[in-house]
Amino acid sequence: MRDIKILLTDEMFIIISVTFY
Repeated sequence: MRDIKILLTDEMFIIISVTFY
């Protein structure tokens, strides 16, 4: 469960970075 949450957060961060880029 924790691993999934960390993975999801990492994905969201990448998406946000790409969107801002």
